[in-house]
Amino acid sequence: MRTLKYLGAALVVLLLAALAIAFGVLRGSLPRLGGTHGMAGLTAPVRIERDSRGVPTIEAANRLDLAFATGFVHAQDRFFQMDLSRRLAAGELAELFGSVALSQDRQARVFRFRTLAREVLAEATPVQRALVEAYTRGVNAGLADLSARPWEYWLLGARPSPWKAEDTVLVVYAMWWDLQADGLRREIQRQEINARLKGAECGGGWKCALGFLYPRGTSWDAPLEGYELVHHTPPAAIPGETVLDVRAGPAPATAPGVALRAGAAGSNSWVVAGQLTTTGAALVANDMHLTQRVPATWYHARLKVVPGGASTPVDL
Repeated sequence: MRTLKYLGAALVVLLLAALAIAFGVLRGSLPRLGGTHGMAGLTAPVRIERDSRGVPTIEAANRLDLAFATGFVHAQDRFFQMDLSRRLAAGELAELFGSVALSQDRQARVFRFRTLAREVLAEATPVQRALVEAYTRGVNAGLADLSARPWEYWLLGARPSPWKAEDTVLVVYAMWWDLQADGLRREIQRQEINARLKGAECGGGWKCALGFLYPRGTSWDAPLEGYELVHHTPPAAIPGETVLDVRAGPAPATAPGVALRAGAAGSNSWVVAGQLTTTGAALVANDMHLTQRVPATWYHARLKVVPGGASTPVDL
């Protein structure tokens, strides 16, 4: 009986020790929220403050220091998500997740986005490259400042790789993939349909069958600013049976489950003058066409260039 008590006590101690270690690791992966920290790579003091929601306000004397500090907070808050974005575009997800990501990597590698990102930086102006390089140094400084790597890497049994200047461009390509990669499959499907219809024209119109199947707009569409979509796009005539006769020949190899959307869709943007807001500040909003996810894709921050720099050293 006494042995069982000792064994039970030992298990409780081991469990508490494991929980303490897990808590310490998770705690160490959280961003720095207070104190003063010396940081190499800055030309003047920078101040970082967070509001009650954790949104940072960054004050710096110039854009290079501002870029550095932005990279710093990005890495401390979101490095794993940043890593996934660059790996998605470069086709390097399998390095983290193994064979389950090979199919996605093969699709992305066709575009050679990492090579293109390097070319973009090579063709950028010196000012543009300096900003990207300052941001890159800030990201790596923020990652190194964490007491422990982000918790996702512990689950995967991996370590984060340093951020490269080209990775910032890769994130842009990842956004393209999220928003427009499916458009390639839709275009391929249209070409297959057009080939099945033999590029049919009728009544002097250009490919009237495709115009009928894929109208630019309908009476259900809201007009865009400066372009009355409905009034300027009359309904396409219904093609005759000779045009829509698809009974001959093999069936087209269409991609299953591909949603078709009208090509005239536009982004939704709003601008509200300061006279109409409670704070007197103008508002600009945009529909970013992204799916809901946790954490959100977008990172909310306030960036301020203050001549002369902040009044104190880096305040985190």
